Amino acid sequence: MKTYLECFSCFMNSAVRTAKTFSNDREFQEKVSREILGFLSLIDLSRTPPEMGAFIEHHIFSSLALDDPFGPLRSQYNKLMLNLLPRFRQEVTAASSPFEAALRLAIGGNIIDFGNEYTMTEELVHETLTSSMTATFHLGTPGALDALIKRAGTILYIGDNCGEIVLDRLFIETVGPKKFTFAVRGAPILNDVVREDAREAGLDTLVPVIDTGQAIPGVVLSSASEAFLQEWEASDLVIAKGQGNYETLSETQKPVAFLLKAKCSVVARHLKVPQGSMVIHLANC
Repeated sequence: MKTYLECFSCFMNSAVRTAKTFSNDREFQEKVSREILGFLSLIDLSRTPPEMGAFIEHHIFSSLALDDPFGPLRSQYNKLMLNLLPRFRQEVTAASSPFEAALRLAIGGNIIDFGNEYTMTEELVHETLTSSMTATFHLGTPGALDALIKRAGTILYIGDNCGEIVLDRLFIETVGPKKFTFAVRGAPILNDVVREDAREAGLDTLVPVIDTGQAIPGVVLSSASEAFLQEWEASDLVIAKGQGNYETLSETQKPVAFLLKAKCSVVARHLKVPQGSMVIHLANC
């Protein structure tokens, strides 16, 4: 998915929000905001939004000499979800369709995203997970995804956010982990999952974990790691979580099941669904 003009305001808001969050220096906030404005004036609209967003985040954090500023928040939300995991397991086990219940929780967990316009709080996570159990799917059905998974011999599951990864684990446990390999980002970017999050979530003891080789909140196939590309080519089905993975992989010809909440108006329009929708988009399947 290319970058749209509407993305400019989101990039700028994100830059200002990030600068204010990690620095109290007003002069620095103004300086970095002006630098990002200059970058946006030269932006290549054919590139994907996550590529542009990654450049902005890297520029701000390199200026502040911060390697992983979202690390504590990632750990906080992983622990929050791990504390809730026993309750969610009970709900899934008691559901008339454990597959659909686990799927709804996994997609609902996609709300844990510090790169969007929401003010992220634990209360918002609780509310979203509760509503996700009865929310309408505006695109795709759990049954269609279930059939695809049953037919696939090998599945590459590309994660998105911290906390959410615990619910990805629950979904994979419910389906059966034998078919799955899980992919994380190659280095910290925003609150996207890295290997440490897979370890905290206990996912690395359940399935093989690989990384993309990239510090991008998505996957750019042209520069992904060899290990990731080998798994990508070998898998019968890819499950890609979240908007960033959709934005970077929506043009691929590979069978991909995109599971996400359409938090952004541009992504929602691209998918032809209402903003905020729970989405199961089965591409080339």
